[in-house]
Amino acid sequence: MQETDEDIARLCLLGDHKHYAVLVERYEVPVRALIERLTDDHEDSERIAHHAFVDAYERLGECPLENGRFALWLLGIAAEHVHAHLRERGGDCRLPRALALRWRKKARKTRKTGDEAGSPL
Repeated sequence: MQETDEDIARLCLLGDHKHYAVLVERYEVPVRALIERLTDDHEDSERIAHHAFVDAYERLGECPLENGRFALWLLGIAAEHVHAHLRERGGDCRLPRALALRWRKKARKTRKTGDEAGSPL
């Protein structure tokens, strides 16, 4: 049986950091696709995705580790990085910021209520 994202995140939090590569492998394509859709910039999407994965790793302790919310949480972080990227370039950054806030709010709400999660992907 395949370990859940939350199981892998728990292992990372317990010090077994090599498992994070599994999460990166699982979500590299969806995260890059989201970033490319929001930025319309293939070249910058790799750099933004890298920063989002590093940030998520550093913030694993904030991740809601129940009900399958890892993906939603990770995509929220990616949207935050897109927002920052667009803000730096002086572009319209309302949509990525709104997505980041909505996904983080859903992740927190599910964490509090214990509802089943649907994949955002």
